[in-house]
Amino acid sequence: MPQFGTYPNASSVATADTVLVLQGGAVKQASIGTVQTTVADASRWTEIPSTRWTASPHSNTQILMSNVTDLAVGLPLRLTTSAGTKYLIITNVQPSYIDVKGPTLGSDSITAMNVGKPEMVSDMNLFVAGSYATATTVQLMKDKMETYYRWRASTAHVVEACFINHVADSTTAPKLNVRIGGNRLLTDDSGNGVQVSGAGTWNDSSFVDLANSTISRNSALELEVTAAGGDGDASDLTMTMTFIVD
Repeated sequence: MPQFGTYPNASSVATADTVLVLQGGAVKQASIGTVQTTVADASRWTEIPSTRWTASPHSNTQILMSNVTDLAVGLPLRLTTSAGTKYLIITNVQPSYIDVKGPTLGSDSITAMNVGKPEMVSDMNLFVAGSYATATTVQLMKDKMETYYRWRASTAHVVEACFINHVADSTTAPKLNVRIGGNRLLTDDSGNGVQVSGAGTWNDSSFVDLANSTISRNSALELEVTAAGGDGDASDLTMTMTFIVD
Protein backbone atom coordinates (compact mmCIF):
# COMPACT_ATOMS: atom_id res chain seq x y z
CA MET A 1 0.00 0.00 0.00
CA PRO A 2 1.41 3.42 -0.93
CA GLN A 3 2.11 5.85 1.90
CA PHE A 4 -0.61 8.43 2.56
CA GLY A 5 1.68 11.25 1.51
CA THR A 6 1.89 9.90 -2.03
CA TYR A 7 -1.86 10.24 -2.73
CA PRO A 8 -3.19 13.42 -4.39
CA ASN A 9 -5.30 15.76 -2.25
CA ALA A 10 -9.09 15.72 -2.65
CA SER A 11 -10.48 19.20 -3.24
CA SER A 12 -13.89 18.14 -1.86
CA VAL A 13 -15.58 15.00 -0.50
CA ALA A 14 -19.07 13.50 -0.72
CA THR A 15 -20.88 11.31 1.79
CA ALA A 16 -20.37 8.26 -0.45
CA ASP A 17 -16.59 8.76 -0.61
CA THR A 18 -14.48 6.44 1.52
CA VAL A 19 -11.59 6.81 3.93
CA LEU A 20 -9.34 4.25 5.55
CA VAL A 21 -9.76 3.43 9.24
CA LEU A 22 -7.91 1.14 11.61
CA GLN A 23 -10.43 -1.16 13.31
CA GLY A 24 -9.35 -3.97 15.60
CA GLY A 25 -5.85 -3.92 14.15
CA ALA A 26 -7.14 -4.26 10.58
CA VAL A 27 -7.25 -1.54 7.93
CA LYS A 28 -10.80 -1.08 6.63
CA GLN A 29 -12.73 1.50 4.65
CA ALA A 30 -15.64 3.65 5.82
CA SER A 31 -17.81 6.14 3.98
CA ILE A 32 -17.66 9.83 4.82
CA GLY A 33 -21.36 9.55 5.69
CA THR A 34 -20.65 6.87 8.29
CA VAL A 35 -17.86 8.97 9.80
CA GLN A 36 -20.12 12.02 9.95
CA THR A 37 -22.87 10.06 11.69
CA THR A 38 -20.44 8.59 14.21
CA VAL A 39 -18.85 11.95 15.04
CA ALA A 40 -22.24 13.70 15.30
CA ASP A 41 -23.59 10.97 17.60
CA ALA A 42 -20.49 11.14 19.79
CA SER A 43 -21.01 14.87 20.22
CA ARG A 44 -24.35 14.14 21.90
CA TRP A 45 -23.90 10.72 23.50
CA THR A 46 -20.99 9.27 25.47
CA GLU A 47 -20.78 5.50 25.69
CA ILE A 48 -20.50 3.99 29.17
CA PRO A 49 -18.24 0.89 29.05
CA SER A 50 -20.04 -2.39 29.73
CA THR A 51 -17.61 -3.10 32.58
CA ARG A 52 -19.36 -0.36 34.58
CA TRP A 53 -22.95 -1.64 34.47
CA THR A 54 -24.89 -4.86 34.96
CA ALA A 55 -26.74 -6.10 31.88
CA SER A 56 -29.74 -7.39 33.83
CA PRO A 57 -31.79 -4.56 35.40
CA HIS A 58 -32.01 -4.73 39.18
CA SER A 59 -35.63 -3.57 39.05
CA ASN A 60 -38.01 -1.79 36.69
CA THR A 61 -36.31 1.51 37.56
CA GLN A 62 -32.81 0.60 38.75
CA ILE A 63 -29.49 -0.41 37.17
CA LEU A 64 -26.55 -1.70 39.19
CA MET A 65 -23.27 0.12 38.53
CA SER A 66 -19.64 -0.39 39.50
CA ASN A 67 -18.67 3.15 38.51
CA VAL A 68 -20.99 6.17 38.22
CA THR A 69 -18.45 8.65 36.87
CA ASP A 70 -20.03 10.98 34.26
CA LEU A 71 -23.56 10.18 35.51
CA ALA A 72 -25.72 12.77 37.26
CA VAL A 73 -29.35 13.38 38.16
CA GLY A 74 -31.23 14.92 35.26
CA LEU A 75 -29.00 13.59 32.48
CA PRO A 76 -30.56 11.60 29.62
CA LEU A 77 -29.74 7.94 29.23
CA ARG A 78 -30.02 5.83 26.08
CA LEU A 79 -30.09 2.08 26.53
CA THR A 80 -29.85 -0.50 23.78
CA THR A 81 -31.79 -3.50 25.07
CA SER A 82 -33.21 -6.79 23.89
CA ALA A 83 -36.57 -4.97 23.52
CA GLY A 84 -35.16 -2.07 21.51
CA THR A 85 -33.78 1.38 22.32
CA LYS A 86 -35.01 2.98 25.53
CA TYR A 87 -34.64 6.66 26.44
CA LEU A 88 -34.72 7.52 30.14
CA ILE A 89 -33.77 10.25 32.56
CA ILE A 90 -31.56 9.66 35.59
CA THR A 91 -33.41 10.45 38.83
CA ASN A 92 -30.93 9.21 41.45
CA VAL A 93 -27.22 8.38 41.49
CA GLN A 94 -25.59 6.26 44.18
CA PRO A 95 -22.11 4.66 44.23
CA SER A 96 -23.47 1.23 43.27
CA TYR A 97 -26.61 2.00 41.26
CA ILE A 98 -28.71 4.55 39.39
CA ASP A 99 -32.48 5.07 39.30
CA VAL A 100 -34.12 6.04 36.05
CA LYS A 101 -37.50 7.08 34.70
CA GLY A 102 -39.09 6.39 31.34
CA PRO A 103 -40.23 3.04 29.94
CA THR A 104 -39.97 0.15 32.38
CA LEU A 105 -36.63 -1.66 32.37
CA GLY A 106 -38.34 -4.99 32.96
CA SER A 107 -36.20 -8.05 32.32
CA ASP A 108 -34.83 -6.73 29.02
CA SER A 109 -31.08 -7.28 28.85
CA ILE A 110 -28.97 -4.15 28.36
CA THR A 111 -26.39 -4.39 25.58
CA ALA A 112 -25.21 -0.76 25.42
CA MET A 113 -25.47 2.37 27.58
CA ASN A 114 -24.94 5.99 26.54
CA VAL A 115 -25.30 9.17 28.58
CA GLY A 116 -26.30 12.44 26.95
CA LYS A 117 -25.85 16.12 27.66
CA PRO A 118 -28.08 18.36 29.85
CA GLU A 119 -29.22 20.45 26.88
CA MET A 120 -30.85 17.37 25.32
CA VAL A 121 -33.48 17.39 28.10
CA SER A 122 -36.40 19.80 27.94
CA ASP A 123 -39.99 20.07 29.06
CA MET A 124 -43.28 21.59 28.07
CA ASN A 125 -46.43 22.60 29.94
CA LEU A 126 -50.14 22.35 29.16
CA PHE A 127 -52.68 24.28 31.23
CA VAL A 128 -56.39 23.90 31.87
CA ALA A 129 -58.14 26.72 33.72
CA GLY A 130 -61.21 26.09 35.86
CA SER A 131 -62.79 22.72 36.62
CA TYR A 132 -61.41 20.02 34.35
CA ALA A 133 -62.55 16.60 35.52
CA THR A 134 -66.35 16.64 35.69
CA ALA A 135 -66.45 13.85 33.09
CA THR A 136 -64.13 11.57 31.15
CA THR A 137 -62.80 12.86 27.84
CA VAL A 138 -60.00 12.11 25.38
CA GLN A 139 -59.74 15.77 24.34
CA LEU A 140 -59.55 17.85 27.49
CA MET A 141 -57.64 20.72 25.85
CA LYS A 142 -60.26 21.05 23.12
CA ASP A 143 -63.24 20.65 25.46
CA LYS A 144 -62.15 23.00 28.23
CA MET A 145 -59.67 25.40 26.64
CA GLU A 146 -60.84 25.32 23.02
CA THR A 147 -57.24 24.93 21.98
CA TYR A 148 -55.01 22.40 20.25
CA TYR A 149 -51.34 21.46 20.36
CA ARG A 150 -49.17 19.96 17.65
CA TRP A 151 -45.50 19.02 18.10
CA ARG A 152 -43.44 21.14 15.70
CA ALA A 153 -39.88 20.17 16.62
CA SER A 154 -37.78 17.18 15.57
CA THR A 155 -38.31 13.68 16.93
CA ALA A 156 -38.13 13.45 20.72
CA HIS A 157 -38.67 10.80 23.37
CA VAL A 158 -40.98 11.46 26.34
CA VAL A 159 -39.78 10.07 29.69
CA GLU A 160 -42.37 11.34 32.18
CA ALA A 161 -45.42 13.49 32.78
CA CYS A 162 -46.30 15.30 36.01
CA PHE A 163 -49.66 16.76 37.05
CA ILE A 164 -50.71 19.34 39.61
CA ASN A 165 -53.99 21.13 40.34
CA HIS A 166 -54.56 24.29 42.31
CA VAL A 167 -57.80 22.97 43.84
CA ALA A 168 -58.20 19.27 44.62
CA ASP A 169 -61.39 17.31 44.19
CA SER A 170 -63.41 17.29 47.43
CA THR A 171 -63.81 13.51 47.44
CA THR A 172 -62.07 11.31 44.84
CA ALA A 173 -59.18 12.64 42.78
CA PRO A 174 -59.44 12.31 38.98
CA LYS A 175 -57.03 10.33 36.81
CA LEU A 176 -55.31 11.69 33.72
CA ASN A 177 -53.19 10.46 30.85
CA VAL A 178 -51.43 12.10 27.92
CA ARG A 179 -52.23 11.21 24.32
CA ILE A 180 -49.62 11.44 21.58
CA GLY A 181 -51.08 10.98 18.13
CA GLY A 182 -54.18 9.53 19.78
CA ASN A 183 -52.25 6.92 21.81
CA ARG A 184 -51.92 6.81 25.57
CA LEU A 185 -48.46 7.71 26.84
CA LEU A 186 -48.55 6.54 30.46
CA THR A 187 -48.86 2.94 31.63
CA ASP A 188 -49.62 3.83 35.27
CA ASP A 189 -52.73 2.18 36.73
CA SER A 190 -53.15 -0.15 33.73
CA GLY A 191 -53.20 2.79 31.35
CA ASN A 192 -55.52 5.04 33.37
CA GLY A 193 -52.55 7.25 34.11
CA VAL A 194 -51.86 9.44 37.13
CA GLN A 195 -54.31 10.26 39.91
CA VAL A 196 -54.08 13.99 40.55
CA SER A 197 -54.32 14.19 44.33
CA GLY A 198 -53.89 17.14 46.68
CA ALA A 199 -53.90 20.87 46.10
CA GLY A 200 -50.57 22.25 44.87
CA THR A 201 -49.01 18.78 44.99
CA TRP A 202 -47.10 17.29 42.08
CA ASN A 203 -48.18 13.82 41.00
CA ASP A 204 -45.58 12.11 38.80
CA SER A 205 -45.96 9.28 36.33
CA SER A 206 -44.05 6.05 36.94
CA PHE A 207 -43.63 4.67 33.42
CA VAL A 208 -44.24 5.61 29.79
CA ASP A 209 -45.28 3.18 27.09
CA LEU A 210 -42.19 2.36 25.01
CA ALA A 211 -44.30 2.01 21.87
CA ASN A 212 -46.00 5.42 22.32
CA SER A 213 -43.26 7.55 23.90
CA THR A 214 -41.65 8.81 20.68
CA ILE A 215 -43.13 12.06 19.45
CA SER A 216 -42.57 13.07 15.83
CA ARG A 217 -43.02 16.38 14.09
CA ASN A 218 -46.71 17.25 13.61
CA SER A 219 -47.90 14.69 16.19
CA ALA A 220 -51.02 15.88 18.02
CA LEU A 221 -50.91 16.20 21.83
CA GLU A 222 -53.95 15.98 24.09
CA LEU A 223 -54.86 15.32 27.71
CA GLU A 224 -57.29 12.56 28.64
CA VAL A 225 -59.44 12.37 31.76
CA THR A 226 -59.67 8.61 32.26
CA ALA A 227 -61.60 8.85 35.55
CA ALA A 228 -63.67 11.85 36.55
CA GLY A 229 -63.36 13.35 40.01
CA GLY A 230 -65.80 12.33 42.69
CA ASP A 231 -67.32 15.81 43.00
CA GLY A 232 -65.84 17.21 39.80
CA ASP A 233 -64.58 20.34 41.53
CA ALA A 234 -60.84 19.85 40.93
CA SER A 235 -59.63 22.92 39.05
CA ASP A 236 -56.71 24.71 37.40
CA LEU A 237 -54.55 21.89 36.06
CA THR A 238 -50.92 21.99 34.91
CA MET A 239 -49.23 19.11 33.13
CA THR A 240 -45.45 19.12 32.64
CA MET A 241 -43.95 16.63 30.20
CA THR A 242 -40.22 15.88 30.06
CA PHE A 243 -38.60 14.70 26.87
CA ILE A 244 -35.20 13.97 25.32
CA VAL A 245 -34.25 15.28 21.90
CA ASP A 246 -31.99 12.68 20.33
